[in-house]
Amino acid sequence: MTAELLYGPLTEWLRSLRPADPAPIVEIEVISLKKDWTEMTEADLGFLSIEERERLDRIETPSRKIEYWAGRRALARVRDRLTSQGVGQGSYSLSHSEIGGRLLLVAIGVGAGLGVGVDLEASSRAFTEKAAGRWTQPSEARWVSGDLGALGLWCVKEACFKAHSEGGKVQTGALVPQYEVSLVQAFDGNRDRLQGRAQWKGSTAGFDFLVLRDTATLICFALKTGSGVD
Repeated sequence: MTAELLYGPLTEWLRSLRPADPAPIVEIEVISLKKDWTEMTEADLGFLSIEERERLDRIETPSRKIEYWAGRRALARVRDRLTSQGVGQGSYSLSHSEIGGRLLLVAIGVGAGLGVGVDLEASSRAFTEKAAGRWTQPSEARWVSGDLGALGLWCVKEACFKAHSEGGKVQTGALVPQYEVSLVQAFDGNRDRLQGRAQWKGSTAGFDFLVLRDTATLICFALKTGSGVD
């Protein structure tokens, strides 16, 4: 899935929720898992902050170094594009997955003050009924058996968890299974584009989400829209 294919429905969805906000910024990185870390130069690392360089130096596995570097680069590009639009301090999220022998990363940036989350999964990922039962609420059985499916439900919960973790700080007491989906419907009449609502169980923290999928990938974007924290 390309950024161009994501951008249209994502922008339309966000504008339906917050019409006055600037358009979202989306970056997609596709990195070969065979990329040689020893070929990286100082110029390739110049965008990293001091803290990011220190964290990168602590990573020992070359493939993990590539993964971290690529994610920071995607986020840096999103931040730069938001800044060029005069947005200033925005909200960001990143997800990655190994698909078809390559590392695929998706980064998103939106206006300041919004909690945003993204989760990316390979469409081939499967859950056993027992595994799905560990994080599925009884009220969500209809979504598992419907268009969303177990993988889609997991993707939604992950994206909501990230949207709840503003500034990279995990919401106290929050666990992925606690996000309960209350509504799923086709977006613009397309069953490969699903939108809905979710709630952090036992709270007033609410989330809107959009799920997009093709034959290889499934991506969920979530926006924290409820005002509650606990």
